[in-house]
Amino acid sequence: MATVNIGASNAGDQFYRYKMPAIQSKIEGRGNGIKTNIPNMVDVAKALARPPTYTTKYMGYELGALTKCDEKSGTYIVNGAHSAQVLAQHLEGFIKRFVQCHSCGNPETVINITKKDTIQLKCKACGFVSDVDMRHKLTTFILKNPPEKDKAASKKDKQLRRAEKEREEEGAELDRQAEAERRRKKAEKKEKKEGKSKKEKKEKKEKKSKKSKDDDEDDEASGSPKRDSDSEPEPSDDDDDDDEQGQGRD
Repeated sequence: MATVNIGASNAGDQFYRYKMPAIQSKIEGRGNGIKTNIPNMVDVAKALARPPTYTTKYMGYELGALTKCDEKSGTYIVNGAHSAQVLAQHLEGFIKRFVQCHSCGNPETVINITKKDTIQLKCKACGFVSDVDMRHKLTTFILKNPPEKDKAASKKDKQLRRAEKEREEEGAELDRQAEAERRRKKAEKKEKKEGKSKKEKKEKKEKKSKKSKDDDEDDEASGSPKRDSDSEPEPSDDDDDDDEQGQGRD
């Protein structure tokens, strides 16, 4: 089965990894009952990660034709005669509107329906969230028939979220331990600094006291005790009188 790159802008890139089967057209019936069967619509839609009903309904809206979708038998029909080239052109419009990321153009996107009943495309490559133009008729069909969530992908997402939560909790615990260790070291440093300061003050005081004691001992050893000016006797009045009498005799 021939394959083509997803998105017309990537048609010439032989190394482009996102590919899909080339859409096929099989015209059946005649007259008013003529119709176009798309035998590989399931494979095309699978490559785009979209339900085949979306692509078939989109073509019906664009061509103004009724469609028939039988998921059990895998039959997808658009009324009228339409060539594979015409179907491919309309499929390209579907890809641009409902598949490709509006930022990076990557076709690996997931449809999300918001609480306000709007449709968004979340890109798995760049994470950008694209808003789908809600004026197209297919948006009403999508809102009434939302895509089924892949159970395996949903389980994987839950596991990833759980693992991320555990990592965040572990990181928060490590941060708390680091903060506690930082505070402990800070307290130890402060306590050590205060202890050193007290020790230095004590040593300084003891050194000063010892020096004063040594000075007193040196004074005693030299026999020159410090005289107290308050203990010296004051000259008496009798001495003054004796001096005056001696001067009179002279």
